Amino acid sequence: MSDGAADYLALTDWRRCVAGLYARWRVDSAADPAAATADFRTARDKLFQEHQQSPLPPEERQAFRGLAYWPYDPAYRMEVPLEAEPGVGAPEADVSGFLGTGDAGASSAVLPASHPTGLRFRRVGHVRLSGPLDGARLAVYWIVAYGGGLFVPFRDATAGRESYGAGRYLVDAIKGADLGGDPGRGTLLLDFNMAYPPSCAYDPRWACPLAPPDTYLSSAVRAGERLYVPAGRYHRDVVRSAADGTAPAARALPADMRAFLAQPRHAVISTLNPDGSPHQAVVWYLLDGDELIVNSRVGRRWPENALRDPRISLIAEAGDDYASITGTLEEIPDRALAQEHIAAMARIYYEPRRAAENIATFRNHERISFRVVPRRAEMRAG
Repeated sequence: MSDGAADYLALTDWRRCVAGLYARWRVDSAADPAAATADFRTARDKLFQEHQQSPLPPEERQAFRGLAYWPYDPAYRMEVPLEAEPGVGAPEADVSGFLGTGDAGASSAVLPASHPTGLRFRRVGHVRLSGPLDGARLAVYWIVAYGGGLFVPFRDATAGRESYGAGRYLVDAIKGADLGGDPGRGTLLLDFNMAYPPSCAYDPRWACPLAPPDTYLSSAVRAGERLYVPAGRYHRDVVRSAADGTAPAARALPADMRAFLAQPRHAVISTLNPDGSPHQAVVWYLLDGDELIVNSRVGRRWPENALRDPRISLIAEAGDDYASITGTLEEIPDRALAQEHIAAMARIYYEPRRAAENIATFRNHERISFRVVPRRAEMRAG
């Protein structure tokens, strides 16, 4: 069996396991929500450490000792009526949106994402929350795709300090994260003790839809999963050779990826903001032998993020082909060399006259270069 086919089967198994965990939780939590949630967390932590499709980077799994959670609070478990969005159609009416054609209506949206996902969402209604969140409203979305499914993200006042900065999920039914409800009474079961962040909270290589503004809660929801902090340190002083054991060994870029990147392509680099949310920027790169170099004007957000937390992902595309790299950035301290790097990139990406004009402009600003240190590299050819 090819590695590609094995990956699909492993991902299918991951989703099967996750759906099974939620199915057991729905049954067990009817009698004892706190015990059911404790069992769920234990089983989920085990999946995160052991399953090959875990969202954790492989180099973090051995040291992983479990995710951080707030203690179970029964006040955050509530069954709430779903108030339909005015004019919303039946689920089957969304098939044109999934194909990317037609008019999906005013309630259709492309939600913010850590990377472009290609997904569209339809807001199908709102729920009025109760308990500690009494009076707050939360939008409920439907994923406009084959099969579809409810999607209920949210972002609260703990985001960026105590929980993931870009929000958390309550329901992502297309992936099995379904807390239950009663269609006869028109209700959804929401238990904020089951809230969890998207996969990009653990590894920026994942593409995840994020909480949109109509799911923001002004209150602090101290329930569910807390901010993920890797067991290892991620500071500039550990981004060096693995010879001293402080960082995983860098991987060489595969030959087919080097050939692909030898052509001038625009890439998207993802870094982490101080609050843990993802930031994306379009960048040039320079393939210098086996090294991949990226460069920016000093003071822009993505290099500032990288100086604070060097974890990145980078994707370069050409039609159906793409190269995807997950790893870290290592600052190249020579700022004069950074000017040479951006000049070399300009000569690659621009025709000679425009390159010369831009090189003159670049010299007016301080530049910074980074070396990409790959931990995982994937090349896909359509």
